[in-house]
Amino acid sequence: MTVGPDDTIANALIRAGVDVEFKCEEGVCGTRITGILEGEADHRDKFLTLEEQAENCEMAICCSRAKGKRIVLDI
Repeated sequence: MTVGPDDTIANALIRAGVDVEFKCEEGVCGTRITGILEGEADHRDKFLTLEEQAENCEMAICCSRAKGKRIVLDI
């Protein structure tokens, strides 16, 4: 699935028919923290600590993006 630069992963998943629940859409509540299997996240959330972001094991799909062209998530 391709996610455009002005879109979110969560919204793209919803359009694809995946049942995704999220609340704040700003990365504050932690509802949509999702595991990263491959790739690097561009963290834009306020939920994960700087240490957790540096570990690159999880990301908030409601607001964060992939740093590169591809990221594989544990959905």
